[in-house]
Amino acid sequence: MKESDFTIFDDRFGLMVYPQHASLEELASTIAEVVKPAKEQLPLVKLGTFGTQPSASGCLRHDENLIAITGIEADYDGGALDFDDAVVIAEKAGLAALLYTSPSHTSTAPRWRVLCPASGPLAPGMRDRLMARLNGLYGGIFASESWSLSQSYYFGRVNGAQPPQTAIVDGAPIDELDELDHLARGKPDTINPAGNGGNGAQRGPLDEQTLLEAIIGGTNYHSACVRLLGRWAQAGVPMMEAQQRLVTTFECVMPPDRDQRWRDRYNDIPRCVLGIYIKEADQQDHAAAFTLSSSSNTGNGAGPAPDDAGSNSPDAEPPPSPAAWEQPWPAPLGEAAYHGIIGDIVRLIAPQTEADPAALLLHTLVSCGNCLGRGALIIVEATEHFGNLFAVIAGDTSKARKGTSESWSRRVLRQADPNWEKNQISTGLSSGEGLIERVRDMRIEKKFNKQSKQWGSEIVDHGVADKRLLVVEEELSRALHAMRRSDNTLSAVLRQAWDGKRLGIMTRNSPITATDALISLIAHITIVELRAELSDLQAANGFGNRCLFACVKRSKLLPFGGNVDLAAMFEVAARLGEVLKIHPIRPLYLDTAARVLWENTYAELSKGGTRLFDALTARSEAQAIRVALIYALLDGQSAIGRHHLEAALEIVRYSNASAKYIFGDAVGNATADTILRTLRRNPQGVNRTEIYNLFGRHTKAGDIAAALAALDEFGLATCRRKAPASFGGRPPEIWVAR
Repeated sequence: MKESDFTIFDDRFGLMVYPQHASLEELASTIAEVVKPAKEQLPLVKLGTFGTQPSASGCLRHDENLIAITGIEADYDGGALDFDDAVVIAEKAGLAALLYTSPSHTSTAPRWRVLCPASGPLAPGMRDRLMARLNGLYGGIFASESWSLSQSYYFGRVNGAQPPQTAIVDGAPIDELDELDHLARGKPDTINPAGNGGNGAQRGPLDEQTLLEAIIGGTNYHSACVRLLGRWAQAGVPMMEAQQRLVTTFECVMPPDRDQRWRDRYNDIPRCVLGIYIKEADQQDHAAAFTLSSSSNTGNGAGPAPDDAGSNSPDAEPPPSPAAWEQPWPAPLGEAAYHGIIGDIVRLIAPQTEADPAALLLHTLVSCGNCLGRGALIIVEATEHFGNLFAVIAGDTSKARKGTSESWSRRVLRQADPNWEKNQISTGLSSGEGLIERVRDMRIEKKFNKQSKQWGSEIVDHGVADKRLLVVEEELSRALHAMRRSDNTLSAVLRQAWDGKRLGIMTRNSPITATDALISLIAHITIVELRAELSDLQAANGFGNRCLFACVKRSKLLPFGGNVDLAAMFEVAARLGEVLKIHPIRPLYLDTAARVLWENTYAELSKGGTRLFDALTARSEAQAIRVALIYALLDGQSAIGRHHLEAALEIVRYSNASAKYIFGDAVGNATADTILRTLRRNPQGVNRTEIYNLFGRHTKAGDIAAALAALDEFGLATCRRKAPASFGGRPPEIWVAR
């Protein structure tokens, strides 16, 4: 059977990582041979690869350190389905798998695991989909911890116990068995009184009283909160009332039982309430917009050109209907953006796919910029700009076809430059060290030769020869969440990479560096997640303002797919391949016509401000120059012409409009933005006491006062005072959104 990559940990503490490359037969042999005095000393296995970023306790086995998955693992502790029957199920499905009994397995209470290798490394975000396939195949029997991203499993046996049973099933990798999607079943709907996700879990729909008791009894906090809030939001319970209900429920926990877990969740109530209610409101807005669009039978005009068949169809997914204070959905990319071979590619594919033309264009543009390498550049004052771009593709729903656009772009590049497509694309962002590792320099160390009694130099790592790298991150929210941790280096390394600087972080073991790397990024995320994760000025000024944003949606409904002219696609891919073979090593400059246009638009691009949107678009000039550079290189030109710059300016216009739609009037201060969202959901106004309660009365009065002052200064909210209840009393404040 084909060999695959996986990781072994010495024990549950995960202080050392042991990458492996072996077949399932070799892994099964290892599982059968390992013997330890106690279960806690047994090694663990994970179908995935990890970086070098430890947790606070020094553990390397955690979600943020997982670089890629190479398969999935599932744990069965139900005690009903026999091991042999489990093997038969995999055989009938034609699923490649390794099954083995767990250390606690007995003949009367079967307990086993199943490992399903993938066809190759995949983004960690793919795991849930593949787990749903496996869980559906087995009738939804797997324990909820099987969904934990970095979950690893013991293997082997304890002294005196029977050797584990193992079975290997020859078949197709689980990521290639698309037919299993119709059986898919997600994570069990579980509130677990035992607190461990095991056999005591109650499955299926739970009533409100059970959820409340789970909180009061201290057996479950987070998932019970989320489910309760979801129910209340759908039932129309006001947000402030829902928050007070949760606060009251949490305060029913006896003081001696209010441990750190309780305190963390109690303090998190305002954020959790706000997140659930905003998500529910966005879903309702979208549903209303879709109904309105369907009833009126009108389209939205999205598409690259008038001959984009179907782009004006009423079946195209409509943009969400904005509330009065929200920004409109960005106007579609104008014709200028579809210049040259990039435009030819998008015009060929767009009519035959549900993907948004803007997503198709950006995927192809970013990929080509990376293919072209670091040789050509443009110098602005003392700053060198290369063709590496960071693009964030934000879909308002899960059906925005973000992945479809990436697949089409990759298919074209596979024909144009197969070596680049095969070797220079990576998935998954977790740590700065992991990213540098992918484009690392040669490492030479001094070694003492015992025979010659002399010191000499020895190559200990030949490094990576081709420093071009395109990272495709299908779950950007996970990476953004990791960046917010104080000990995570990902944001710093990504900033260095976009700037074209030498990458380097001094780790405890050895320094890892990367010189002259060209790193590009394409990331996918939902708009709701992007608003939640990229919400402060620090994040915007760091990673966010190095990104081009694109709001995308499904452009049309094609139940049976499109019919792209493959001969025409191969022809345009061949043309692109000829251009990509040329790696010029020279600086490019703006020609005379482009210089005039640049002078006329530079002031507008350079406008600043103090809100979140202003911070996110602060590098518009640099983005335009880089995009224009790529267009010129794809035209085979030695200078950037006016049409190249016009194309770039149109893309920056669309990016900035997308950022405006996503972030709107956000101030970039979490307290101020939370208050503003609350005011807009409560047009009758909110008094100062209710604002304090919004934060569980855990936010300092000075911080709230500063946030209200900022909202007033920006013209986003105002204070109206009512007549006092008694003579000489202080007039109560009512804050309302403008």
